[in-house]
Amino acid sequence: MGLSPPRNRLIAIAIGLLLLFTPAILIILSFAVLSLTTEIVLDQITPLVFVELYLLDLLLFVAFGYGVYRVTIWVVTNRIPDSLDAIESDDADQDRRDADATKNQQ
Repeated sequence: MGLSPPRNRLIAIAIGLLLLFTPAILIILSFAVLSLTTEIVLDQITPLVFVELYLLDLLLFVAFGYGVYRVTIWVVTNRIPDSLDAIESDDADQDRRDADATKNQQ
């Protein structure tokens, strides 16, 4: 069953907002931890530095996400079919053993 078009748009908007705001939230959390543990003061950070950090964090977030995506695609295409074949052959062997055991009991 496919998703309805409004739901598809809502999911796309949610993914976009997550991509947009996650780096900013990570930077804010990093500054909060640093301000609690060290002598960093948010007044010393200019808006330009904050934008630079946001863009760097966004770039790293996208690169990491793309890397996870590529590894997942590689695992699904290369490793999982072999695993499924092994499971199916094990299931077929078990079915044969069960059938043989049933015949021997009769």
